[in-house]
Amino acid sequence: LFRSPIAEFAMASSETILGEKIVDALSDKFEKRKQASLEIEQKVREARLRGSAVASGQVLAIIDCLRRDYIESANAQHRKGGLIGLASVAIGLDSEVGQFLPQLLHPVLELFKDQDDSRVRYYACEALYNIS
Repeated sequence: LFRSPIAEFAMASSETILGEKIVDALSDKFEKRKQASLEIEQKVREARLRGSAVASGQVLAIIDCLRRDYIESANAQHRKGGLIGLASVAIGLDSEVGQFLPQLLHPVLELFKDQDDSRVRYYACEALYNIS
């Protein structure tokens, strides 16, 4: 059975896609989340330089991982980490961000409705600024 490299990325765990260090840091305090965001940005830039369909799949896998494991989390720290991560993806994509706008915007806009933590809504505003 043939599996495309893009499908392989989509089925991988957060640790495989982002790396264990980034996974741990995204749900930590602001300073560690910021460092994780810089590393995500670098991963996206490196994928963009490869310029292939596999690289595009890798970017989509990062976005999906952030959505699935962070944005949709019940934990506010995880949601904030996911928002910082999505903003970092957009920054790393630079002029190619338009190709991924639906995948980046929808999760951010959903968190404008967060009723549990006003800081999550604040981080959603910051993420939207970085995506635009």
